[in-house]
Amino acid sequence: MRVYAAPVTIVDEKVVSFTTFKRDGSAVSTPVWIVDLGNGSAGFYTPSVSGKTKRLKDDPRVFCGRAVRRES
Repeated sequence: MRVYAAPVTIVDEKVVSFTTFKRDGSAVSTPVWIVDLGNGSAGFYTPSVSGKTKRLKDDPRVFCGRAVRRES
């Protein structure tokens, strides 16, 4: 018997780790809730005065990945 796993895409997640970069190049990862916008794309909202927005103005590089839930 063969078992095939369906490919997982970013829109299959509810929360992702959204990484932006400071001016000095160091990475800052924050969890963000995302919504499926259709056609394989996802979106999220963040205020224009947030740290993510400020960092994106200085450096447009981003990395999105599966968020790892930490147990306390």
